[in-house]
Parts: sequence; structure tokens; C-alpha cells
Amino acid sequence: MEDSTIELVGQVLAYSGVGLAILVAGFFVIDALTPGNLGKQVVEGNPNAAVLTGATVISLGLVLWFAIYFTGAGWDGLGDVLIFGLVGVAVQGIGFFVLDLITPGKLGEELMQATYHRGTTVSASIQFAVALIVSAPGSSWPRGASRTRLRRNRRRRRRISGYSANGAEYRVLR
Repeated sequence: MEDSTIELVGQVLAYSGVGLAILVAGFFVIDALTPGNLGKQVVEGNPNAAVLTGATVISLGLVLWFAIYFTGAGWDGLGDVLIFGLVGVAVQGIGFFVLDLITPGKLGEELMQATYHRGTTVSASIQFAVALIVSAPGSSWPRGASRTRLRRNRRRRRRISGYSANGAEYRVLR
């Protein structure tokens, strides 16, 4: 096996480890914000707990995907993925907490009922909305460009301008 293949496998394992740690952290944050044991509620068949847990995991997966896709492959982007993931976990927790504050009653308690509650849909929607918000800043980076590489390349750029054979002006950034 080539050294580059071994390095790629190492990177996949590192990104997977960071991703799984972020997903677990997100689960524990939502578990802390709801009464009772969220995992036990899911296993016992509580539809509210299952939808909320699923929305949390899927939306954090979305944040992580955007972070990995837009920060680039390789070891450079691993720190950015960790930061975006932790921000996603924190903001999702804050979103759930704020939603609980502005809705009448105690939303966390309502979501632990055995029958489906409409608030579950709203809670899941907050999780997805937060994921899109957290992911948005990363999407403005050129694909595969970590912040470090972007800063380094900005310093090296120089403008070249001239005219093509048909007389049209052109500008190239290098």
C-alpha cells in the first residue's frame, strides 16, 4: 500500500472520530435539556424523543458535512471541522432552550410524552434551521480552501491584466 493511501485512511479515521464525538456531544446536550433519559425514551418507543434525537443527529451531520466539504481535505481542515461541530452543538442547544422559553409550558416535558406532540415538529425544525445557519458561513469559502490556506494565498496573489487577441481586457489573479 502506498504512503498516500495510508495517510488518507488516517485522515478518514480522524474526521470520523471528530464527527462521531460531535454527534455524541450533540445527543448529550439535548439529553441534558430534556427531562429523563432521552436514550431510554427512544428505546421505549417514544416518538417525540425519536424525532428530536434524529433531527439533532441529522442536522449535526449536515453541519459536519458542510465543514468537511468547504474546509478541504487533509489535516488542515480537521480543526475547522471540530470548531464548526462544537459551534453547531452549542447553537442547537441554545435554539432548543430559547424555543422552550418562548413556548407555553415546559416543551422538554411535553416531548417526553408517549403520544406524538406537535411541538416535536417545531423542535426538529429548529434543529435543522440552526444547522443551516451554522453551515452558511463556510459555504462562502472556495471549496477545498481552509482559512489558513486562504490567508496564505491572499498574501501571494498578484493581479495580471492585459488584452486578449480580440482586444478584450482581462484580469487574472495569481
